[in-house]
Amino acid sequence: MLIVVILGLAILYAGLRTHYSVGISQIWIAGILFWLSFLGLITTISDNLFWDADTGIFLAVMVWFESIIWMVILGIRVIVLKIKNRR
Repeated sequence: MLIVVILGLAILYAGLRTHYSVGISQIWIAGILFWLSFLGLITTISDNLFWDADTGIFLAVMVWFESIIWMVILGIRVIVLKIKNRR
């Protein structure tokens, strides 16, 4: 199932990349990962996907935090590029 999600996100990124910049496309993907992992946490889907509920919750929380960090880094990148382009 994880491979299907990764392939789906790669196809979505390729589609987004044709219409948007790299940064905006990555922010979309990070946002989708954020909401999918958040929904997995609040609906306990992550508990049922793995043999152990703690493992499912741990992986969902890790993806959630990683997507938050990714969005923050991308936001900082966009701000730095905007400042650079003004000069």
